[in-house]
Amino acid sequence: MARTETSNFSHSTPINTLTSSVTTRSYNNSTNITKDQIQRSDIVKTEFTAREGTYKISSIIDNLGKFGTNTCLNEPIKITLMTRIQTNVDSNSQTSSRRSSTLNNTINNHNSIISNQDNQSNENTIETRPSSTLNGIEINQQNGNLIVTEILAFNVGRELIIYEFSEPTQSNFGEPIDHRIYKQNHQPTCHDIMQQPDTNILHILVCFSKGQIQYINTHTKEQKVFNEGLKILLATLRILCPLCILYFYYKGSLTYENGISFLQISSCIVIIPMYFMLLRGISRFINPTYKIFINEYFQVKYNPTQKARQKLLAKYDFSLSHWKPDYIIQSSTIRKLPMISISEDNLIKKTEVTLIERLFHYPSLLLGYICINVFGRRLMFPGSLQIIRHMTNRALLDGRTNLIVSYRAKRYLLRTADGNHIDTIFVNQCSTDNGQILIITCEGNAGFYEVGCMMTPIDAGYSVLGWNRPGFGESSGYPDTLSEINSIDAVMRYAIEELHFSVNNIVIFAWSIGGYSACWTAVHYQDIRGLILDAIFDDVLPLAQRQMPSFASKFVEKTIRYYLDLNNIQLLKLYNGPFYLIRRTYDEIMNFIPGKLATNRANEILFSILPYRYPFIYNNDETVTLLKQYICSKKIQKKTLFDKYCSDIDILQTLIDQYRLENPIGSYPCKFGKNFSFDERQRFAIYFVDQYLIDFDAQHCTSLPQCYFCLPHRCV
Repeated sequence: MARTETSNFSHSTPINTLTSSVTTRSYNNSTNITKDQIQRSDIVKTEFTAREGTYKISSIIDNLGKFGTNTCLNEPIKITLMTRIQTNVDSNSQTSSRRSSTLNNTINNHNSIISNQDNQSNENTIETRPSSTLNGIEINQQNGNLIVTEILAFNVGRELIIYEFSEPTQSNFGEPIDHRIYKQNHQPTCHDIMQQPDTNILHILVCFSKGQIQYINTHTKEQKVFNEGLKILLATLRILCPLCILYFYYKGSLTYENGISFLQISSCIVIIPMYFMLLRGISRFINPTYKIFINEYFQVKYNPTQKARQKLLAKYDFSLSHWKPDYIIQSSTIRKLPMISISEDNLIKKTEVTLIERLFHYPSLLLGYICINVFGRRLMFPGSLQIIRHMTNRALLDGRTNLIVSYRAKRYLLRTADGNHIDTIFVNQCSTDNGQILIITCEGNAGFYEVGCMMTPIDAGYSVLGWNRPGFGESSGYPDTLSEINSIDAVMRYAIEELHFSVNNIVIFAWSIGGYSACWTAVHYQDIRGLILDAIFDDVLPLAQRQMPSFASKFVEKTIRYYLDLNNIQLLKLYNGPFYLIRRTYDEIMNFIPGKLATNRANEILFSILPYRYPFIYNNDETVTLLKQYICSKKIQKKTLFDKYCSDIDILQTLIDQYRLENPIGSYPCKFGKNFSFDERQRFAIYFVDQYLIDFDAQHCTSLPQCYFCLPHRCV
């Protein structure tokens, strides 16, 4: 490795004794390369041009600085030059590096690399033989095809820049393969770069002035920062220590006796956790099962084949906090969250009527943000609370074990665009009649895939992909609207790209608050097979206002709309595919008045969606009133109304089939019923409700029987 701490410099002319020793070779015969043969060169170009400017060398590898100016760089530069050897799969094809063309040479061609002037004097005496010299290293050739390039990495100031080049005469590097500009408080002090043996992957370590270390994988784009907690701790101590010293000084507490007591208490605080950590370490060390597990874990870590990973996950149940993700979505594709319920201007007009309310607009937003993050998010997603996780730990373990042992389920860890790790599990039943259809489940606010709604579609013979939202189970992060949509987006993309299910063979099955992520998915993946929405709400705002004092109603509305706007109605209006609702008649959560079906929040979805989709059917007050009466009626009353208006279903279905032939692609609002009579509209007003609604006589958390689960179909 060639890296030197540098100082400012100034040289008027380049050093002529240095020549370029870098070339790119494409070998027709493979090369037996040991670990020691991948070395870093101590010689770089005398001068090169990059996007940041022109650089020249003042000594062999001591300094780099901008050339052509009267002054030198004020920042020291640390550089690394490394030979990179890449394997090309096709030995007969021409290969190119990332920044320049390569030279394809056969075994009969004479190739050598001149590394200094001593080699130049002996150039005519070198015989042609089946080997090459790479920076003074002799390489034996066999069948294969290799590319040799040079990696030049340097950090200056707050920047880390990496170039890859190959041509001996190349003077302009063009675009870097990686260029990072860090924040002011993240000053890189040095770096290290290496190539993993037998692969083309580059690993980079960057050290910062405040003790943090960043790891970068150029292949998977994985990034990790170590010692970040140390930075936070030091920053906190730097602020609190002076304040505490001043406080105790004015109180007269800075005495010798108090100092001894403080040291004793501090020692206890430090020693007690260390004692328990030591006990845990000893117990693991003497536990034969754990020793076997940790050996297998590190074997899989250093040889991470998919088969070995799945074998370990099937054999042991352990924390996934240090488990490498199976699928990674780049941060550049992060999903944004628009305000869908109401425009910002209309929301301000609605919630800020008086002058005082308008003056306190931003303070109220700040207060709302604090309330959401202190208790609001935890009330809405109680499954993320540590106490709930500890209480359900045994049940989750048994649920995972049952899925893996009984159904041969496979666990996968996905990294979302916003950096969360999502724990998923896949039950593959493609061998069954229904197995070609994938059901993706979305759980409730205290639901987990281990004990949630997965079993209903599994028992029905479908392939099922379950996932835990951020902060639930082994998923990292914390739940909110933004992490929710990025998580379901990662799950969908994994199902399409890795599990190879087509979009039109995917059905989203959601329960309770999971309806939001399901509706969002339907909007952004319009070609899915359909939605099954079990015990969901129309909008979270009425449920939130119900739990808060009435005088805070406007404040709750503004806070919900800005930070937790879970509005399923507005999302369903943007979806053109089929769906149906499962309404639980004894739902203690969705029924505002217990036991009164007319107060169920699922009713509001139909009140809004059916008139929106079929404006020519529900085009007058009489039809809308009939719709509400039928939806809110009990079974006997509903049967009476249905027999009255829909006695001949075949005629209604004939009209629907005729419209679908004329309009094969469904889109809403539609023109169905434009020329119908008043009586025909009333018939369809009743008929459509049964196409979108199924009643289930149960409470909110009762498992859904298989008989209520069926694939949604297009109504009109």
